[in-house]
Order: sequence, then C-alpha cells, then structure tokens
Amino acid sequence: MASEHYNKGMKRLFSILCLLAMMTATSHALDPEYKSVKGKTANVRKDSRKNAKITWKMWKYFVVEIVKYRGDWRLIRDFEGDEGWVHQDDLSDVRAVQVRGKMANLRKSPGGKVVWELSRGYSLRVFSRRGDWLEVSDLQDANGWIHVDTVWGMTKNK
Repeated sequence: MASEHYNKGMKRLFSILCLLAMMTATSHALDPEYKSVKGKTANVRKDSRKNAKITWKMWKYFVVEIVKYRGDWRLIRDFEGDEGWVHQDDLSDVRAVQVRGKMANLRKSPGGKVVWELSRGYSLRVFSRRGDWLEVSDLQDANGWIHVDTVWGMTKNK
C-alpha cells in the first residue's frame, strides 16, 4: 500500500518536472535570436544564393533578427521589419543594438547627463549591462549608456 502511494507520488512529481522543463524550453525558444554584421558591410539578398540579387546593404554592427535557417544562409529581419537573406559568414555574435525611435539619448552614466543624441537606426556595440542600461559605443565618437527601451536588438531580460 505504501509503495503504491509512493509510485503515484513519484509519477505526479515526474509529470510536473517534465511540464516545467517543456515550459522553460518553450520560453527560451520564443526569445528572438539577434546577430550583428561582422565586416564593414554585408549584402542582403533576395534569395539564399550567392548569385541572387542584392536588395540592400548593411554596415558593421547593424542588428538583425534571425527568422529562418537554410543551409549556410539566414533569413533576417531588421529593426524596420525588412527581410532578406544573408550568408552566415557575414554575421557575428557580437552584441549590438540600434536606435529604434526617432531619437535616443546617449548618457555619460546610467540615467546621467546626456552626451549625445542618436538618430533612428544608429548602430552601437554593447559592452555591458547594468539593469535596464547598456554601456555602448560606435567605436569612434559615441560612447556612453543608453536605456534598453530605446533600442532594438536586445530584450529587456537579456
């Protein structure tokens, strides 16, 4: 009798653990996958072939969301919702973001003095994160902190 009760309890516990594992896996799978352009520029093509028509070009640290995989090619979406195909060799795991609104303030410190006003689409490399603030740079003139709500390419939780 005790072993029947124990077995039922173990089955119930196992079912709950399996459900939690599936929920965790599903929630991570729903997170967007972001990449950035590796080189100085990258071609976005109409199809997943080297000789396919180039529809537009992206520049270093331009951020894209991976929508689909096809061999060595990635169907990408940019911050404006435009899509196209890019070869995987043109993409990097380097964390970067782009200004998604009309303007965004770059600050000296999180919540500090504004040192730069950045326009829509401005690309920045991310170096660190402090809460909802990102330490960023364009590796030239713009260096500072930007709020995660003002950029595209990084979720509020990651």
